[in-house]
Amino acid sequence: MNLHYLKGLAIFATVIDKGSFAKAASALGLNRSAVSEQISKLEEGLGVRLLQRTTRQLTLTADGEALYPSAKAIVNGLDSAEPSLNLNKPQGTVRVTTTYDFAANWLLPKAAGFKVQYPGIHIDYVLSDERIDLVKEKVDLAVRIANIEEAGYIARPLFKDKAGVYCSPELANQMGNTATDNNIADYPWVLFEAMTPNNLVTLSNSEKKLTFTPTHFDKTNSPTMMREMVLSGQVVGLQPDRMMEDPLNENRVVKLLPDWYGRDFYYYLLYPSRKHLSLRTRLFIDYLMQFAE
Repeated sequence: MNLHYLKGLAIFATVIDKGSFAKAASALGLNRSAVSEQISKLEEGLGVRLLQRTTRQLTLTADGEALYPSAKAIVNGLDSAEPSLNLNKPQGTVRVTTTYDFAANWLLPKAAGFKVQYPGIHIDYVLSDERIDLVKEKVDLAVRIANIEEAGYIARPLFKDKAGVYCSPELANQMGNTATDNNIADYPWVLFEAMTPNNLVTLSNSEKKLTFTPTHFDKTNSPTMMREMVLSGQVVGLQPDRMMEDPLNENRVVKLLPDWYGRDFYYYLLYPSRKHLSLRTRLFIDYLMQFAE
C-alpha cells in the first residue's frame, strides 16, 4: 500500500472509533473539513467508497468494513513504535564502552546521578580493554585513554591524569626501599603498550628526563591487567594517580619516585558523529562533560 495513505488510514480508523467526523477532528486536533478531505482522498486513491454519510448518520460500506481492521492495526502498530522512535523524549538505551577498571573507579559512580535524573534512559555497559569499532558494534559512546587522532570519531577531552610509579609495599621491601632514578630500571616492570612505545619508559621531573628499557619486564595491552599486576606485588608500573587513590590510602601500594612521572594519561569521550545524535546519547555526554577538567 502506498505510504501516502498512512495519514488517511489513521484518520479513517479514528473516525470509526469516535463515531463522527466532528469527534475525530477534536481527538486529532484538526478541523472537520480537514478530516473529511483526508477521507475523500483515501477513497479516491483506493477507488472505493468507505463510508456512507448523511447529515445524521455515518455507516461503513462493505469495503470500509474490510479495510477497518487493517487500518486499526496500522495505527496500533505506529502507537506501539512511537515510544522507541520518539527521539525528543529522554528514554531508550545508550551503549557505552570503557575498560573494567575505569568503569568501576570513575564511570559507574558518576553515572549513578544520571540514572536518578533520567530514569527512562538505560545504560548498556560494554566493558572491554580492547578498542572496539563503535559503528560496527553499535556503540554510542566510548570513554578511553585515547589518541585524539583516532580516525572517524569525535573526541572530547574529559581530563588528563599524571602517571606515577607504583608497586606493592612487599615489592618495595624486597628491593630494599631504595628506589632512585639510577636503579629504577632494575626493578621488575609491567609495560602498557600504548604508553611505552618500543619498550621505553620515559620519566621526568621538574629538572630532567629519564628514558630506559627495564632489565626485566612483562607487557600488556590491558589497563586492568596492568593495575592488577601492580596490586598483586609482582611488578612496578605506571598508573594514573586518581585510579590509585584508594589502594594508596589502604596501603596496598606505595608510590616510588614521587617527584617523577611518566607520560600523562588522557581520557576522552569518543563517539562516531555529531549528526543524528540521539537525545539520550547527547544528554549522557553533556552529563559526563560536567566532570571534565
